[in-house]
Amino acid sequence: MLFLLRLLRIELIAQLALILCVLLFGLAFMISAAVFGGSAPFKVQDLMAVPSLALMAYLYEVGPVAILFAPIYAVLESRNRATVVTATLAGVAPGLAMLILSFTPAARMPIFTPLYATLYMAVGLSVAAATHLFRTRGERSVGAA
Repeated sequence: MLFLLRLLRIELIAQLALILCVLLFGLAFMISAAVFGGSAPFKVQDLMAVPSLALMAYLYEVGPVAILFAPIYAVLESRNRATVVTATLAGVAPGLAMLILSFTPAARMPIFTPLYATLYMAVGLSVAAATHLFRTRGERSVGAA
């Protein structure tokens, strides 16, 4: 029961980290489009694309985070092996698997491209780092007191 409670907490924290990451992704995408985009000036109405970009990125990443990353991180944490390195390796693993699959001839789906795999790895890295930061932040403050 203790492991299931740990897994539930990590799932919630990982989802929060994913939501923050995809919102920053959408905002960064809009800012880069405004800076490097076409000749039209940036308008406030263009910010309305941020929620749809964030939702699209969230829907692509919710499965790997919930099914792969959070259980792996819960196992690592239960065995006192959750470090920055192991967390980032667990976060990058789904994107790395996609990158390897993108170079096989069997990958005919448009989602298995090196660009999508690189984006998966970037989001996985940031979600893993944020999850590890959120999980270890409380331990440091308790240990310091």
